[in-house]
Amino acid sequence: MSKYESMKATKRDGRQEPIDLEKIHKVIDWAAQGLNNVSVSQVELKSHIQFYDAFVPMPSMRPSSSLRPT
Repeated sequence: MSKYESMKATKRDGRQEPIDLEKIHKVIDWAAQGLNNVSVSQVELKSHIQFYDAFVPMPSMRPSSSLRPT
């Protein structure tokens, strides 16, 4: 088992699922369809995708200051 197989991705609704590198590849491939001179593998390499073992909320998941009671 690779180290990525035991890692989980946290979805927007809070569910967790195993990291699927093939799914990431398919989405990048889909996004590049119809674009000239775009190498999916170069996009993947230059994106510097990083995986962490700890949960770090994305900015969109953090409560907005405008939603806090005054």
